[in-house]
Amino acid sequence: MHSVSLIANKTFPFLFLLLPVISLQAVKAQDNSPYSRYGMGDLVPAGNMVNRSMGGAAAAYTDFQTINFLNPAGYGSLSNTVFDVAGEVLSRTIKSNLAPTDYKSNNLLVSYFQFGVPLATKRMQKKGLSWGLGFGLQPLTRIAYKLREDYRIANVDSASALFEGNGGLNRFSLGTGIKYKNLRLGFSAGANFGSRETISRQTLINDSVVYYRSLREVKTSFSGISLAGGVIYDIPLRSNTLRLGLYANYFQKLKTETSQLDATFLFDRSGESIPVDTVSFSEGIKGEVTMPLQWVGGISWNSAHWMVGADYEFWGWSDYRNNGKAESVKNTWKIRTGAQYYPASENTDAKRYFQFVKYRLGFYYGPDYIDLDGARNDFALTLGAGFPLTSFQLLRRGEYVLFNTGVELGSRGSKDLGSIRENTLRFNFGISMDARWFQKSKYD
Repeated sequence: MHSVSLIANKTFPFLFLLLPVISLQAVKAQDNSPYSRYGMGDLVPAGNMVNRSMGGAAAAYTDFQTINFLNPAGYGSLSNTVFDVAGEVLSRTIKSNLAPTDYKSNNLLVSYFQFGVPLATKRMQKKGLSWGLGFGLQPLTRIAYKLREDYRIANVDSASALFEGNGGLNRFSLGTGIKYKNLRLGFSAGANFGSRETISRQTLINDSVVYYRSLREVKTSFSGISLAGGVIYDIPLRSNTLRLGLYANYFQKLKTETSQLDATFLFDRSGESIPVDTVSFSEGIKGEVTMPLQWVGGISWNSAHWMVGADYEFWGWSDYRNNGKAESVKNTWKIRTGAQYYPASENTDAKRYFQFVKYRLGFYYGPDYIDLDGARNDFALTLGAGFPLTSFQLLRRGEYVLFNTGVELGSRGSKDLGSIRENTLRFNFGISMDARWFQKSKYD
């Protein structure tokens, strides 16, 4: 019988994204998610801090204070220059149904940074047209695992294998959107890049014979282009608005370049690997990864104080191929729903600070895209708030700084024998700044 155990990793990365020029790839998650071994790894929660606090609902969401970079039609709502940067503290607890021990890890991670600029001229504005441009960087997937498997090779000996992996896929996106009357249309292109590094170490266990340990190290880099398009349509009602939204992501095939090392090694007294002999080494191996189509449709109801939305999301992961080979993934869907409440009115006293806070709640549910040992649900409860950090005078001028916070309590897995369950607690935080930059002054 095979027995699999997780090796906890409690290293905390302290490096955070302070400037946009710092690559997301430089901040590596010291995490341990066994399911990130399959497909392209763990799917990173998408959307800005507002969307994530509302269960991830974003298809029919638009707000001049933030950037909807999931549905590029949202760029058409930009009226001021907006800069939005966010991070998260992820606490993960992993439990095997075959063992009583829990394994925990805590990590400080980058969520995204986004920048949006309005482009509409005064002549366009007079015709009822608005136009915006946005660009930014965000992670799409993360790979981080460390596993040990103990087993027996028939008629040979007992053996132990150690599997490690890290990396992920990131995207730099550039998009634009227009708004005319009740219709918004948008388009974006993404440069996707990343890497995957996997290390497998195997040891034969014998009381009288000493074997060299074997090692296989595979490093793969990814690069490719993705395209996204979206539409948002407003249906005015008496005192509120019904909004419909749809967007889709199409990935061109990711080009890959791989190097592979097979060697023997020994451990020194400190536990570090000491190479003994190189069995084989190859590099520059070209390949490709076929990524799936994603589409999302949603609806939202908007009033002076409330915004309530729901999305249906579909990923066609059964089309995923790694160098022509299928992996343990399957098509998946999710239902995302959430609400935001804003207490303030036009005549609210500026001294009543918490009347100007935006309160959010949400939920999402659906099957995991990893297909291993039966169905596993992936769901979470989300909540958050947006705290204004700007004086009331600047708010009236359309300028602000908003501190967005959120908490996401999620779970993935099942209670079936042999399954591994993951519980996650995310503390999300971000700063969104809106100002009338790049606009010509009327007076010197």
